[in-house]
Amino acid sequence: MGEYIQLASDKDGFDAKRFYYPISRVDDMGYFDLVCRILKDEAGQPKGPFSKFLMQVKQNDKFRVTSKDYAYRYLGYGEFAFKTPDAKVEHVSGVDDVVLLVQNTNISTFFQFVDTLANFSPDTTSIYMLYQVDNLRKAALMDELHALMDMGKIGLECFEEQRDAAQTSVI
Repeated sequence: MGEYIQLASDKDGFDAKRFYYPISRVDDMGYFDLVCRILKDEAGQPKGPFSKFLMQVKQNDKFRVTSKDYAYRYLGYGEFAFKTPDAKVEHVSGVDDVVLLVQNTNISTFFQFVDTLANFSPDTTSIYMLYQVDNLRKAALMDELHALMDMGKIGLECFEEQRDAAQTSVI
């Protein structure tokens, strides 16, 4: 857990690549799931080159898929490995509680970690998440997070960002 997947394509002369965290369960074999946010302008058209490309992807289109070195890795049972800027690996052990502060589609960065911790019973590390979103109705992975919360697997507070900080909505 904690590794990026790089999607790349040179379809029709378009050479693009982007990094995403998989949201698949770690025991899924033969496939992976990603959350890809497509940014749109005021007219509803995709903004960035990779967003434009993703809007044109059809079934059976092919991507080059590679992985990138991790920034953090959860090793299980309260142990983490972190890479420092100088590529040194630091280990932290004995973590009982994890608090995640997440904004919008950055949830995909942590979802595999959260899902793994919540669903593999021998690990007793607890998770609490503060999730700030632009729009509660369009929040990524909200159904999955609520299901984990309803089962008592995670603690979750979601905040909808408002222009006026005094009008923050909480669910």
